[in-house]
Amino acid sequence: MAAAFIDAELTKAPLVIFSKTTCGYCTQVKDMLATMALPVPAHIVEVNQQDNMSELQDRLLEMTGGRSVPRVFVGGKFIGGCDDTMAAKASGEFEAALKAAGAYGAASGGGDAADAADSTMVLLEQLPANTAHTLAYQMKEALSLDATPLLVKISESSAICYLGSVADAAKAVTAGALTLFQVAVAVKAYSDGGVVVPSVLPSARPMTPAAKPAAAAGG
Repeated sequence: MAAAFIDAELTKAPLVIFSKTTCGYCTQVKDMLATMALPVPAHIVEVNQQDNMSELQDRLLEMTGGRSVPRVFVGGKFIGGCDDTMAAKASGEFEAALKAAGAYGAASGGGDAADAADSTMVLLEQLPANTAHTLAYQMKEALSLDATPLLVKISESSAICYLGSVADAAKAVTAGALTLFQVAVAVKAYSDGGVVVPSVLPSARPMTPAAKPAAAAGG
């Protein structure tokens, strides 16, 4: 159970951190991340809020050689704890790894449009105002995606959509357009050269997937 849970959590964002709300070292890493304003935010798992905390830490020990937190993963690869992460940030290696994993917009570091074929990102366009937050769950259902997408709105009518895998991104690009909640949304392949994403997005925030609409009561 712990192994499956951790494997699933590692697919939810380019940067995944196993943390505890009571850990000062975890707070140090999270405070550092807050200054980076990543377009695709970290997915943080507070293990002390899980019923099987000890089992999760035992699994992290098997995977990384340590059960202490934070345990920081970029692109599914273990980076280290607090000291290792801070050192990687100081050397530039952390940001390079984040860019390669898609936290700045593309799954690979290249800017050529051909790289979109290997990307886990797509660009959504023609979004009416105040609709992006309703679309993530509906995209998952409409395309039979493995995971609920993460949407980061970059303008009134467009959003970067991070999907959990290249296969999911390919499904979205192949569709080309979707009608979700009676909203027609254009879906395009995304690469570094496809759209300029600022390094700091003061108004951008991840869109919370909408709850699945309740079934109508039977008559």
